[in-house]
Amino acid sequence: MNRMIAILAGAMLSLSVLITACNKHNHDEHNHDEEELITKVILKVYQGTNVAQYKWDDADGVGGNKAVIDTIKLVPNTTYDSVKIEFSNPNEDKTPEIRKEANDHEVFYESIAPLNILFSEYDTDANGYKLGLKAKWETKEATSGKVKIVLIHKPGIKALNDPITKGETDIEVEFPVIVE
Repeated sequence: MNRMIAILAGAMLSLSVLITACNKHNHDEHNHDEEELITKVILKVYQGTNVAQYKWDDADGVGGNKAVIDTIKLVPNTTYDSVKIEFSNPNEDKTPEIRKEANDHEVFYESIAPLNILFSEYDTDANGYKLGLKAKWETKEATSGKVKIVLIHKPGIKALNDPITKGETDIEVEFPVIVE
């Protein structure tokens, strides 16, 4: 009888440790997701020694007040050799973490018609794959529209020329743009 109680107690203890470990793992994953919260995106557009800064800011997060969004103003037929992007929330700048985890992230830029901006010369991760925290922008004719920017999280699955659909979206924003 004592042997059976000891076996049962051992099994219960093992099960308890296993459940605790699983709950801790899930809790850690949940906290990691909360840390990935991004409520502000800042674009810094460099032209020579001049820099213009544009902000997308949803301080209270999804579902609250509307985001405050600056309109990007660019010149037609111009190359902006360096456009840098930063991601943050009210508690911290997330850009260094994204840079540190470059092999697991990619920033996509999309010019929404009729706007015509070409994006190229992205910064890269350690494997030579596009990261996109820095890019070159080239405007064409005078027009207006929007630029969509999407930060994708691709843990362990990033490859050359990945589509925007591969991975999970950390944040997706649209900036109004005027090229005049």
